[in-house]
Amino acid sequence: MSYHILSDDSTKQPKADSINVNIKLFHGDRVEDVVQAHPTILLSVPPTNRVGFNDVPFQSRSDIFITVTKAINTATVLKSSAGSGYVTVSAEVRLSDRPDSIVEKCIFRGTGTEEGGASYESYAVGNVNDLLWEEKFKVCISEDIAPRALLVFKFTNIRSSNVAEGTESEPAAAIAAFNLSNEGFFVRDGEHRMRVRRIEQGVSLEHQLATYLAEDNAPPSSSDSALCVETFLCSTRFTEDNTLHSLLHWKQDIGTLATEESRFKIKEILRKFTFVSEIEVLKVISIITSLTIVST
Repeated sequence: MSYHILSDDSTKQPKADSINVNIKLFHGDRVEDVVQAHPTILLSVPPTNRVGFNDVPFQSRSDIFITVTKAINTATVLKSSAGSGYVTVSAEVRLSDRPDSIVEKCIFRGTGTEEGGASYESYAVGNVNDLLWEEKFKVCISEDIAPRALLVFKFTNIRSSNVAEGTESEPAAAIAAFNLSNEGFFVRDGEHRMRVRRIEQGVSLEHQLATYLAEDNAPPSSSDSALCVETFLCSTRFTEDNTLHSLLHWKQDIGTLATEESRFKIKEILRKFTFVSEIEVLKVISIITSLTIVST
């Protein structure tokens, strides 16, 4: 959606009376097989991965879906010297141990499988105290990056006059960030809230990001400026379940089973494993079946 469409001061655009959406179902175990069976209809149609699993996964996959829902109490931190206007929020993946490093080609708009980019940018919304987006994007990162993945959001003000003309926006006005994993464990699916910090002009973003990360990371209070996002992990390599994660990485965490203490730890993990949900086990079933645990 172009910025000029959102402005009341811009040239009025003709409105469509209706939008028609046609849906046709195709059945098959794999997308490639379905496309091959119906080449004329589906050859140029971009495939889109399902959000979640409805059965045992046939193919390896590792998607983290992020939904930017809203930002609240932002009137102070996003106050612009140019007056009222619009706000966009962008996102990028950086490394927690190297905040100046941006991970390339890991962000995808919506749930599609097009070539990934280095950032996501939202639509523009009116700069009011509470901002609403409800937009989804997808993050795909490798196993070595996942434990260090830091999701960084930047808020940018757009002047009302710029919306109609499509000219450049102001520098980023505020930031928010949170780690996709904590001590090796992926964040739980669901809503996450993070504080929104106003950016001081003239100070590098990397320096302010480091300050932000060093501050108290307690959840924001009801009066704080906060960004709300929802995460949903859909992966055959990663898991948000702590017990399952401990089982998959028992060699790295426990080491050999030569001591009584190490044998006790693995027994505790296996005991808790019986309570892991079936769908979580099915996601990583190919890894579980390859595990070998030998007690000496």
